Amino acid sequence: MIRKALPKEANLLTTLTKRSKQYWGYPKNYMDAWAEDLTIHEQYIETNTVFVFEEEGKILGYVSFIQENKELEIGSHSFVVSGSLDNLFIAPDYIGQGLGQQLVKFLIDWCVRKHITSFYLVADPHAKVFYEKQGFLLVGEQETQIPNRSLPIFLFKGE
Repeated sequence: MIRKALPKEANLLTTLTKRSKQYWGYPKNYMDAWAEDLTIHEQYIETNTVFVFEEEGKILGYVSFIQENKELEIGSHSFVVSGSLDNLFIAPDYIGQGLGQQLVKFLIDWCVRKHITSFYLVADPHAKVFYEKQGFLLVGEQETQIPNRSLPIFLFKGE
């Protein structure tokens, strides 16, 4: 079942986020550097759209969306978007079982109902193929503070 997250679930989502990120074998110093970025606060859930995938009372994954109209400048291209897919994390034991795909489809359907026709996301490099398979268009890369590491930037344009 997919439902809206509750602010009181912020700590559960933070734990899930950190476990999911660690699944990819990042070193401790990276995880420590990302600690605040991987923390979900109650206010974040209250302010943004956060959906959880729950089964038998256990949260197995979640997706979050920040609704904001902005012009995205990537290289020589400019894109007008209505928001961003901010987080998509799945519990490590369930990665590769289709939950991420279900959450993305749910979010896209939600966007269609809200008349949101385009949004972007900055993905973890390990998720690049996943987002390409979901129909997102790779439009650029964002450099990070870690040398020789960049993050793919994707665009979703609906009908």
